[in-house]
Amino acid sequence: MKRIFFCGLFLFSLIFISCEKEPGEGGTNTITGKLFVKDYNSAGILKDEYFARDERVYIIYGDNASYSDFTRTNFDGTYQFHFLYPGKYTLFAYSKCLSCPGEEEAIFETIEIEGKGQDIEIPLITIND
Repeated sequence: MKRIFFCGLFLFSLIFISCEKEPGEGGTNTITGKLFVKDYNSAGILKDEYFARDERVYIIYGDNASYSDFTRTNFDGTYQFHFLYPGKYTLFAYSKCLSCPGEEEAIFETIEIEGKGQDIEIPLITIND
C-alpha cells in the first residue's frame, strides 16, 4: 500500500512540475521583428538608412545572464524566433556607439508573452553602422 501511495505521489509531482514551463523553446509562440540600420560617416553625419541584411539578433530567455540563442536577419531585415513558451524575453542587436568610437553597444527590446499560439511583433530595433 505504501508503494502505491509513493508511486502516485511521484506521478502527481511529475505532472505538477511539467505544467510550469520556463521561458524558452518548446512552445507555440513566435516573436517577429525587423532590424533597421542608420549608417553614419566618421564625422557623425547620416549617409544612409536601410533594413539590416544578415545581421545577428540575440534572444535571452527569462532572466538568464547571457544570450540563449541568436538568428540572422533576412534580406529585408526580418528575423523570427519560433516555438517559444510564454514568459519574458529580451532581444538585442549590437550597434556602433556614436559617442564612443570603435566600440559597440547592445540595443535591447524586452517582451512578455502571456498566452499560447501567438505571433508577437516587436517594435523596430534601430542600430548604427
